[in-house]
Amino acid sequence: MVFIRLVSAIETLSKFFKLSKKDDLFSGKEFDDVVKKDNLSRNERNELKKLFDVRYSRKKFVKFVDKHSKGFFKGGNYKAKHTKIKKEDLPKVLKTIYDARSDYLHRGEPMYLSIPMRRASKWDIDPNLGMIIDKRKIPKSKKLPYAYFLEGLVRHCLSIFFLLIKMEKAPFFTIPAFFNKLLTNS
Repeated sequence: MVFIRLVSAIETLSKFFKLSKKDDLFSGKEFDDVVKKDNLSRNERNELKKLFDVRYSRKKFVKFVDKHSKGFFKGGNYKAKHTKIKKEDLPKVLKTIYDARSDYLHRGEPMYLSIPMRRASKWDIDPNLGMIIDKRKIPKSKKLPYAYFLEGLVRHCLSIFFLLIKMEKAPFFTIPAFFNKLLTNS
């Protein structure tokens, strides 16, 4: 449940995150500017608008966290390097987390959570190479990190995000009216 809520929290903020033209050809364009409305019924137009609004949500999620995770990853020499997540591995791990959350919500697929172990309090992910759940074999590539890793990462990203908004140094983000109201009242 933690993964679902944390991903949804970041996904909500990342809706307003603007992708570059390289990542999204329609970046900065409105739905009405892109689609000819003459050929579509009102229901078809509404359905297409919903799809247009949620496109690239995984990419926005990954870019948002990647942008705001500066300072979260510390260096160090660990004995069990295969249990640590490095900054360069973060996009792959975030895609796995997002896909696992989506598969769980939309298809009812089980999540492959890292199993807590003794003496593993400094690990980000468990060292298992796969798992079998209900006669289904789940590969290592679908393994999720420990919940405390994602909790710490999300907490850090939200702190950086709100600090940037308060300092008004978030040009990549369109501040919606409800955030403006929230910030002016504090």
